[in-house]
Amino acid sequence: MKNFIAPRAVICALLLSGLGVSLWAAATSALPIVKRWERSAESGMAIRIACTIDQVCIFTGAGTLETRQLEDGAVTGSSIAGFVPASQPQVGSGMLLSAGKDGALYALDANTGALVWKQSVSAGGVSDFSVNNGTVYIAGGPDKTGLSGFNINDGKAVLNLPMNYRILSAPAVLGKTLYFGTAGGTLYAADMTTGIVLDSLSSQGEFYHQKPVPFRDELLLSPTGYEKRIMSLSPAKGLAAAPLFEVSFAHASYPDADELRKISFERPQVRDVLMKQYMAKSFGGGSAPSVENTFLPLGPVHTSSWVVRGDYAAITVKEPDCLARAQYHVIIVDMASHKVLLDYKRFLEDTPFLFCADPVFEEGRVIALLGQNTLVSLSVPACEVEWEMALSGSVVPPLLASGKSLVALTDDGRVTAFSLRSVEDQPLTYAMQQNSPNPFNPTTAIRYQLPKESKVTLKIYNMAGQEITTLVNAKSGPGTFRVLWNGLNSNRQTMPSGTYFAVIKAGTFKKVISMTLLK
Repeated sequence: MKNFIAPRAVICALLLSGLGVSLWAAATSALPIVKRWERSAESGMAIRIACTIDQVCIFTGAGTLETRQLEDGAVTGSSIAGFVPASQPQVGSGMLLSAGKDGALYALDANTGALVWKQSVSAGGVSDFSVNNGTVYIAGGPDKTGLSGFNINDGKAVLNLPMNYRILSAPAVLGKTLYFGTAGGTLYAADMTTGIVLDSLSSQGEFYHQKPVPFRDELLLSPTGYEKRIMSLSPAKGLAAAPLFEVSFAHASYPDADELRKISFERPQVRDVLMKQYMAKSFGGGSAPSVENTFLPLGPVHTSSWVVRGDYAAITVKEPDCLARAQYHVIIVDMASHKVLLDYKRFLEDTPFLFCADPVFEEGRVIALLGQNTLVSLSVPACEVEWEMALSGSVVPPLLASGKSLVALTDDGRVTAFSLRSVEDQPLTYAMQQNSPNPFNPTTAIRYQLPKESKVTLKIYNMAGQEITTLVNAKSGPGTFRVLWNGLNSNRQTMPSGTYFAVIKAGTFKKVISMTLLK
């Protein structure tokens, strides 16, 4: 298994102060992603998006549904949606499906936006939903304690099963069996005709919010919670049988677990303040972990849903840190061998969203959204890091891909479509990636990107803030650049093992990354 680790950038005020600057670097090929078009919030604040093969469907806060050509962003239709989406809309059989905040399931014509059918499921809200063999399955009823199924073409009810559990995830279907997860941390298998429970799998402290994903005769699970694992099961062997594969995540032990549990569900910035207060109170300062420089796992792990393409499955996992940070994983599995091919890790600022955006398969790669706005592209099946870039604005899940295009919605209501073709074009923003490899001995590569001609410096400092060497000092045009550091200072002397900082300044852009030289 490949294990790419890109630790978080350590922001050092000492190094960022007084950088008056300049440098040199050699350009490499530009990132294979370029903006096609953008819809601003002035056209109406976008709140949900979905993609057909050639169109983007945009729900606005004003209750309208707008459709645009994926290729150029031209408006092809606008109508009154008549409801506010409560879950991610999906496209299937020419229908645009969405659960509304009014507890109803809506099916709209994906081309015209016209209402085809509507079914009331619950006045108290509904779960996410899944589509299988022409049927839409959804959990609803009082406190989401029932399972319903509707024909995707005309909305006729084909399933109505009252259950005694609070169902969090959209049900999955394998054969004649429904699989669904509950708030109590139990996965159930129920006969889809009678509702009789056939099997179950209980866990400690987990809750199944993401839907199980069927793959042939297997079931991919992403249980979110304190048990901190993802896995694949063979229902034919029983849900309690040994997983076909399993990945577990970090645990940490702190005093006062009840208080930590409350803190762990707070939004990142609130969590940041509360955790610093907690550390000061619980450890008295002397024995507290080094919260500024160490990943300290806290609370439940949150995930995306599994996404499957061919023989490969991918998932994004977020391990919240004690402060306003998180360690993100992109995991790719070969389902034929049940081998984890890649666990790409990135330590970034956390987001206010509890769950991760689903990764997307497109053009022989997996693209994942990490943190607020970082995109990473991983080739499949080689599982090499192709590129990483930062978008402007904070991206609201999901990330969508269709027709060699990537579509993202940001929290300011903008919708942006990118081309994934391998074209030479300038990046959209300034950015510097974590060095690779890291730790390293003796050479590591640092990549950065410029959206326009800029005066750039890239320098290396030690822990004492002393300048070690200057790697780049020049004016550069737009593009993506790669520069190597061989562990030598400006006098060509070999530096000892330790932590070093790469500091870039380009225009008004500044960034610091920490690097570990390990001999």
